[in-house]
Amino acid sequence: MKSKETPLKNGLVAIVDYEGKADGKYFKGNAAKDLTIELGAGGLLKEFEEGLKGTRAGEEKTVSFAYPQDYFNKDLAGKKGEF
Repeated sequence: MKSKETPLKNGLVAIVDYEGKADGKYFKGNAAKDLTIELGAGGLLKEFEEGLKGTRAGEEKTVSFAYPQDYFNKDLAGKKGEF
């Protein structure tokens, strides 16, 4: 069992809440509450997971990245994501 002071890194499991925007606008499916993730397992966009590294329990953090041009959701492809 890891302590709350342990920074999030690949292989650790976390429960996260998030709300996101693409190019400054909310979009369908932009939020989750109590989502269980294993960092590095590929359950989320790689850039999003990278932005979560180092976060500690209870900490709030803004993660910004560019969606890949070939992203499967064409409405988000190439846009700036912020969560």
